[in-house]
Amino acid sequence: MSCQLPFPSQPVPRPRVWVAMGIAALLGACASINQDPVAQPVIGAKTKGILNIDGLQFKDSNGNGRLDPYEDWRLPVDEHVSDLVARMGLEEKAGMMLIETLNAGCGGTVSPTAVNFIDSQKMTRFILRNLVKGTSDKCDGSVPPGRSGNAVTPLQMAEFTNAIQAMAEAKPLGIPVQFKDNARNHYETDPRFGISAGAGAFTEFLKEAGIAAAVLGTGDMSPVKRLTEVMGQEWNAIGLRGMYGYMADLATEPRWYRVQETFSEDADLNARIMTALVEGLQGGPVNPRSTVGYVNSDTGIINARAWGLEGKTVPERVAAAVNGGTDILSGFSTNKTITDLVAANLISEARVTEAAKRLVAEQFKLGLFENPYVDASRATGIIGSDAHRATGFEVQKQHGAPAFRYQNVTGRPLWQLVAAASASFCAATPSAMVVLNGAPD
Repeated sequence: MSCQLPFPSQPVPRPRVWVAMGIAALLGACASINQDPVAQPVIGAKTKGILNIDGLQFKDSNGNGRLDPYEDWRLPVDEHVSDLVARMGLEEKAGMMLIETLNAGCGGTVSPTAVNFIDSQKMTRFILRNLVKGTSDKCDGSVPPGRSGNAVTPLQMAEFTNAIQAMAEAKPLGIPVQFKDNARNHYETDPRFGISAGAGAFTEFLKEAGIAAAVLGTGDMSPVKRLTEVMGQEWNAIGLRGMYGYMADLATEPRWYRVQETFSEDADLNARIMTALVEGLQGGPVNPRSTVGYVNSDTGIINARAWGLEGKTVPERVAAAVNGGTDILSGFSTNKTITDLVAANLISEARVTEAAKRLVAEQFKLGLFENPYVDASRATGIIGSDAHRATGFEVQKQHGAPAFRYQNVTGRPLWQLVAAASASFCAATPSAMVVLNGAPD
């Protein structure tokens, strides 16, 4: 299971990022913010009008010239959700349950895939995987796009997400898009598709084990706080508002494919780091009274990873996933499969409505209905700024040279994070420190 949590509600000194902490194959998500009264938020509109009522501004998301409950940012999120979902057709609700990779084209262009996803599939969630660099790939065909697309600049990426948001805003109900990705702000020599992204122009911090070492070095969570402050600003600069991370598993098996994403095998240390990550990225402590939960599948469960259902058809797999409690089908983008299953009474429309309510609450809590756009002109100056890189370097120095010592505890070999005093061998890279002592042959 996992949790997704936002920065505080608008207006805020810094925007929010929704965070999913990966623990198992299915990522369960919960969202929580304080429901304090809010002042006038910034209203961002490119294709719809702005309503001026009693000295306040509201986006006319459905373009009918009236202020409807889901457009009134003064009302509670529950009222927004109920009003909007009642206006949605089955296709629109089914589209909320789909998430797929949507990369910027070369130079930050919008591809025909984006048009299909938004116009035909009614999708509102996408995974953004382009590498963001100081210099973009050439668009003369000399650099073929990989699974993560072409490399783009911060400006190009920000302009791309704004263009997608404008396309979504132009739809009848004006439901905004949410972009997500895996971790980007870490030193990464081996980025793996669907697990981690190369930092590129983003500020590089230590990998997860290095962050844990810095926490031990300082004796507090200040390294985590610095990471989340920089990460929140840089992600929001290009319109990334959700993350698949961080890994809350323990590093108990070094042969595990994703062990490099874990913070340590110390459960107490892990718990403290996870708490600090959530509080840092959402802007404050979790408020369980305002929690909204949903389940986001791992990518590929309908196709490449339909383990246990290999002999079933794609519609049968979708029905099994949805009826089993999955609200978002990651790596799947065929709206008609869901609507056909409803028509065949293999999925109830009530179940689709339930999922849509859980999911759209996230977009309301993030303030995306008021303003999903970013100031693209500022992206280059924010991502990888000198001040941010200085922060990353300072955290690197805070690791205090802790050691990973190989011990035999109750007959079980164990790599253990220990104090630096016992270290006898040290190997360092510009962004990581690993100290070994007494390693087995």
